[in-house]
Amino acid sequence: MSRRKSDEKIGKRAYVAVHNLLPDKNDPQIAQLLGCKRQAIHMWSKGETPSGIYLQRMCELGADIDWILTGRRKNT
Repeated sequence: MSRRKSDEKIGKRAYVAVHNLLPDKNDPQIAQLLGCKRQAIHMWSKGETPSGIYLQRMCELGADIDWILTGRRKNT
């Protein structure tokens, strides 16, 4: 099954979100906080969609899950 462009954007937004949320952390440090491998974070930057558990952990750290999934910001 091939990836859709919208799926690819989720991974890229997830990568941006965690780096904006944790600007003083590098990929290995972020991976440790999320409980994933550094390579997973690299794959997100290339458009691979994170699994649900990592999206949940990003949300728990304060990431805007609506933006990651849809590209639309929460109305606050």
